[in-house]
Amino acid sequence: MNVVFLLCDTLTRDKLSPYHQGKGTYAHIRTPNLDRLAERSTTFTNHWVNSAPCMPARRDLCSGRIEFPWRSWGPRESFDPDWARTLREETHVSTCLITDHANLFDVGSGNYHHWFDEWQFTRGHYNDHSADGPAPEPGRAGQSADIYRKATSGMDTEDITFVARNFTTAVNYLDNRANDSRPFFLYIDEFDPHWPLDPPEPYRSMYLKDDVQKAAAGSAFCKGTDSADYTVEELEWLQAQFAGKLTMVDHQIGRILDCMDRHNLWDDTLFILTTDHGEFLGEFGQVSKGGGPSYPLF
Repeated sequence: MNVVFLLCDTLTRDKLSPYHQGKGTYAHIRTPNLDRLAERSTTFTNHWVNSAPCMPARRDLCSGRIEFPWRSWGPRESFDPDWARTLREETHVSTCLITDHANLFDVGSGNYHHWFDEWQFTRGHYNDHSADGPAPEPGRAGQSADIYRKATSGMDTEDITFVARNFTTAVNYLDNRANDSRPFFLYIDEFDPHWPLDPPEPYRSMYLKDDVQKAAAGSAFCKGTDSADYTVEELEWLQAQFAGKLTMVDHQIGRILDCMDRHNLWDDTLFILTTDHGEFLGEFGQVSKGGGPSYPLF
């Protein structure tokens, strides 16, 4: 039995068509490949994260330990159980991590790649120092935006986005391993549709209401967790850009599903799609991961 474990950061239940079913505030968001996956899968309707945000949730997943509430953020510890280590030491399964999520390697939150037989990293997303240019100013404030802008200069088509390149690596892995006699565990950690919210066309304009919005150049970055810090127009912009980025991620997921079809991998492969946490875009007065309690959406 093979396993493909796909974690897409920041998926939110009421924005995914297998859940919203064409109803509610975000009924207009299209995720046809998630629908396609749901048709042949079990869709969980009562899924709760133990720890959030990004890295605490991942520590829960790979170790079985619950990070919250005893600490807020940290690496996979040397004393943790680890799924890749267990597979390496106790089974004949080959393991691979494919990701564009820089925090898996970052100081203070990393060590997630150590026990995989192989790992491949698409560089440059969010706060990953991968591009040449002036060094950021000292201190942490504002660094992520400067680092990200350097890495994404000229990134204006879908095929060169982080998600497209990351999924190309995953498709290549599956193409090469589909007929192996040795089973595999493939962990794809996809950072999108996480902030910054800046999908290329046609996704940038896909969910904007009119030409005035389409001509605007709203911010791609979160400026606070309180929705009162944003104008109505800013929230509408962010909602449309998140929706566009989500549809782009869905399109790329379709490439993985096509690969699964092409090699008849459904017969002997467990395919799991999950997330680390949801996302506020003005709901309950909160933005991004919020600054208050979490809420069940429906």
